[in-house]
Amino acid sequence: MTRPEAIVYLTLFTLVLLCTGSVASATSSVDPWYEDVMHHWAKDLIRVLWEEQVADGFVGLRYVVWQEQPYWVPFSEYRPDTVCTRAELAMLMAKTFGLQQTSGATFADVPESFMAYDTKPAHGWIEAAASQNLVFGTSPGMFEPNSPITREHAVTMLVRALGLKSFADTLTWKEVESQIARFTDGKQVSAELQREMAAAILLQLVRGYPDGTLRPLQHLLRCESATLVARSCLVRVQPSPNVFSPDGDGIEDTTDVFITSLKNRSAIEWGLTIMTTSFHVVKRWHTWFGHWGGTPPEVVRWDGLDQDGGTVGNGLYLCQAWIRDRLAQPFQSAWQPIFIERPALWAFASPRNASPGDTVQVTAFSAAVPEFVFLVDSQCEMHSMGLGWYGTIVVPLDADEGERAATVEARYPSGAIRHASATYTVVDGLSLAAELIPSRAYPGQSVRLVALCSEHVVGVHAMLPWTLDTLEMQRLDGTTWQTQFVIPKAAQEGTYAVLVCASTTAKQKQTSVLLDVDTSPLSVFGISLTQ
Repeated sequence: MTRPEAIVYLTLFTLVLLCTGSVASATSSVDPWYEDVMHHWAKDLIRVLWEEQVADGFVGLRYVVWQEQPYWVPFSEYRPDTVCTRAELAMLMAKTFGLQQTSGATFADVPESFMAYDTKPAHGWIEAAASQNLVFGTSPGMFEPNSPITREHAVTMLVRALGLKSFADTLTWKEVESQIARFTDGKQVSAELQREMAAAILLQLVRGYPDGTLRPLQHLLRCESATLVARSCLVRVQPSPNVFSPDGDGIEDTTDVFITSLKNRSAIEWGLTIMTTSFHVVKRWHTWFGHWGGTPPEVVRWDGLDQDGGTVGNGLYLCQAWIRDRLAQPFQSAWQPIFIERPALWAFASPRNASPGDTVQVTAFSAAVPEFVFLVDSQCEMHSMGLGWYGTIVVPLDADEGERAATVEARYPSGAIRHASATYTVVDGLSLAAELIPSRAYPGQSVRLVALCSEHVVGVHAMLPWTLDTLEMQRLDGTTWQTQFVIPKAAQEGTYAVLVCASTTAKQKQTSVLLDVDTSPLSVFGISLTQ
């Protein structure tokens, strides 16, 4: 090929890519179609995101030499097998959920000039995601936009984006541990993200790997992030209210399930299913191509009846919508919870872990509107806040470690009275351990007693077995206390318990340490040499 022919060829190639981009601008993202995904397993899902105008890739000009002549050739790549950064997933989520770019300074390391994909402004998208609590920082004021995102952080973003954070907060620690324990590496999930991960497992947003692992700390690839979003977010359901009471009193007797689906109207079939938590079908709506059309309605109303017209019981139900596009690809929404209570009342506490003297906020929600809501523990009426009520309690100073429950009482115009419990765990930071040096001695010998305690301990004393008096210990440093005593010469041979007690301003804790008394100094000396 001659040089003029080469120029014509590359010019035509450029025009083809540009034309592809111009067509895409009307029906897909502004990027030309990605040249590196043609044979990738995630091609079809990436294509859907591209058609939905939410995908982003790397575009630009590449310097090449052909027949000893330099040329700039346009390229458009998705790079599916590279790690997904926190900024890239934030942009994808913001666009998928139809957010508009906003200004702000939420994160110090995301200035207005910040670029993702080398050339694309990303500040406005990350601010939009942050404003809707879709994303969160790695430390106060920091986002680390160019860092790879882990699977657990990606799942947490998805749970929050789908409006499931409040559902995650209602899970008890027993339920959280039960869900995470289904995977051999579930304990690797960061403590602050375990509720969102448990909700994702329960609602089948996360199914793990065939070997039974969750791999929460593994970096997410761009093809995996595309799959996660395409399979969970391109069809979404939102029941409102998600707690209703089909009891015939005219107050929230039904719930409306709002359905959001593909923007490009490529759906040819759709369905909506309501199931029990054991995935038994309660109610199903279904259509198919050629009957009513393939695009699902904006809202479907459920009156709490099953497929046969029978009344379903109180409890938790799950709803899910699905569609099938023109390429016969199925897309399912995330499961969304629907609670049926007659009338409904539930409550939760924040924080979940608290120490004696801490303040715990109790939040309550009810499907029917009560006359007033009462926090029994504080003996006071709770304050209204939008759709719910809130009040505070102070953890008693003498509270023991373990789970406690705050009781909420609601009274309704019908005269009905309902109760709900908000559980929290009392964490007592008082620790105590003691040691005798030596632990085996003879009458008349001096023994040193050392205690290791929490820093907030204000006093430690010991009680010796041969006297009723207490022996005050002296603080050596923030956590170490010490005293010394002499074994009475009249002490009999045997094993004695020395009691050690540590005190804070709120409570006490005690432990005992054993002392072996041997009446023969030589035997004690011989043992110390051989040990």
